[in-house]
Amino acid sequence: MPAVDAKINFDDNAAYVTLTGKGCATLTPRMPAEMEAKASDLSFVKLDGNIGWSSMALDSRWRPWICQALRCEPANFLDIGGSSNPQKVITAMSIIMRDKSVKSILFNIFGGITRCDDVAKGIVQAVNQLKPKVPIVVRLTRHQ
Repeated sequence: MPAVDAKINFDDNAAYVTLTGKGCATLTPRMPAEMEAKASDLSFVKLDGNIGWSSMALDSRWRPWICQALRCEPANFLDIGGSSNPQKVITAMSIIMRDKSVKSILFNIFGGITRCDDVAKGIVQAVNQLKPKVPIVVRLTRHQ
């Protein structure tokens, strides 16, 4: 039996919705950083703060004290995903570093599906390749 009625919601923080001539909707990222992230299987949302934030989530337990201690707010949300590899971390850091509002970078990773050793390798490779001019804080922990 065919569907007679449907309702679809799009996350307007991450994409614009464009209706094609055929009545179909397509999602178009708002900015080049979002398009690059999507092509690399990363999730990226630009925010108004000054710290580049790469994490599995803007974890509500850690964000308040980290931001208070560093006197900052996230400049972005960039999730490297559960199947991370060093190249994804390099791409993530490259995207974050292009934002001129970023004064420091925080990697806050809860290992489990994501291997912390792969993230660490990616951070080392990214630092060697990209030569960041801002401080980088790394927190890698195994999720239990």
